[in-house]
Amino acid sequence: MTDKQLKSNINAFNAKFRDVSHCTVNSKRFIFVSSNVLYSSHPRLNLLSIHPIPFRSPIRNMAMGEDHIVVVDIEGNVYCAESGYHFKFVSSLIFMVSSIPFKRPIVQVSCGSHHTLVLDDEGHVFGFGQNSSGQIPDTDKPIVAEPVMLAIPRAYQIHCHLNQNCVVCEDGVYYWPFYRQNAFLIPPR
Repeated sequence: MTDKQLKSNINAFNAKFRDVSHCTVNSKRFIFVSSNVLYSSHPRLNLLSIHPIPFRSPIRNMAMGEDHIVVVDIEGNVYCAESGYHFKFVSSLIFMVSSIPFKRPIVQVSCGSHHTLVLDDEGHVFGFGQNSSGQIPDTDKPIVAEPVMLAIPRAYQIHCHLNQNCVVCEDGVYYWPFYRQNAFLIPPR
């Protein structure tokens, strides 16, 4: 693709999608949200191959790992779309979207490479997905197929990257790296 073609494609994209509220990218694709539709680029095609995934309600928050996308709508419902083998909730078809049940509304999601943390409206943190490097504490299962509540004080923010997690809680910051060890607390000042 020439620079002129790329510029033309970007201009056409921006003309069509003017109300983007969220976006993220990984090594395989980019995704963005416009109202209650999540759009995902195809991993083997170019920028113009964009696939819509509609939701019933507008999207509040979304995150993406290497092989999965997790979405929270404004009602606090959680949905997962992914390519296969790590989660019980979805089929092996790309863009198959399934709901993940929680008792309380979810306000934030964050994805590592192959795992996910979610934060509910009362500050509880749940984790699921791959756990081969200790991404989900308090369990030795290599795959955590259903969300488990983590033994962490009331949380305000969650963040994942690769196989690492960081959670901001009422008593400080919890961080656990990609290798198996107990989470440690960085006390507040």
